[in-house]
Amino acid sequence: MLSKIFKQTRTLSHRAFSTTQFQVKSKGTDFTFRAYLTDTNGTNISPWHDVPLKEQGADTDEFTVIYEIARDTTPKMEVATDEEHNPIKQDTKKDKKTGQRVLRQYMLNPCFNYGCMPQTWENNAHKDRETQAYGDNDPLDVVEISMSNKPHLGQQQSVKVLGALCLLDQGELDWKVISLNADEARVSKIRNLEDFNRSNPGALREIADWFRTYKTYEGKPENTFGYEGRFLSAERTVEIVHENNQFYRDLIGGKVENKSGLWLGRK
Repeated sequence: MLSKIFKQTRTLSHRAFSTTQFQVKSKGTDFTFRAYLTDTNGTNISPWHDVPLKEQGADTDEFTVIYEIARDTTPKMEVATDEEHNPIKQDTKKDKKTGQRVLRQYMLNPCFNYGCMPQTWENNAHKDRETQAYGDNDPLDVVEISMSNKPHLGQQQSVKVLGALCLLDQGELDWKVISLNADEARVSKIRNLEDFNRSNPGALREIADWFRTYKTYEGKPENTFGYEGRFLSAERTVEIVHENNQFYRDLIGGKVENKSGLWLGRK
């Protein structure tokens, strides 16, 4: 388990930044459960559109994550890109036996914190040159490998990008941005995946194995990877973040047609 591989570091006090003005307000249960981000007046805001991609003064390789899933928890939570204000909800799937919709649970505990990057979008009309796959129509996924804290649902935090893994999920391009709590990375002097791997041998392979196999526990085939399964560099990953931020800007600006009913903060 990654929790055993990763060397425990001391708890750090995080820098104050503007997203601390956002609070999380939950309502409903099970299928109706929704967690909304709200501003200081209690007004619903969108974690996808209203949270900044970068905090003022952040380093060039530091970006914001919105946490959806804490490590070792199994409910598959996600930002609802097609609902007003994009609340966080639990994903559903069709039960093979009954044909009814059921709440989705991971059958293999994630060994990392999981979230998404605001103001990014994996363009489902754009074919990636390397993989020949189209984007999965969601914000970029962030795999945050800190063990110093267990984030709450909807928490926002600045993370340092270390690299990326290119998952091909049912033929769709689904980037996994590997990152570390920015304060922890700074104190630990971890700048990239090579630094991390030296002190945590085997942890990156465990992450890749998790993404490769987690759907097999549901009776599905193993996932595959682009780029021959290589982890890409921090520098290339920063480029990927900016590329997907530009896709997002094109979507919001109407340069790309919104064919799938995404809620973009306007009618």
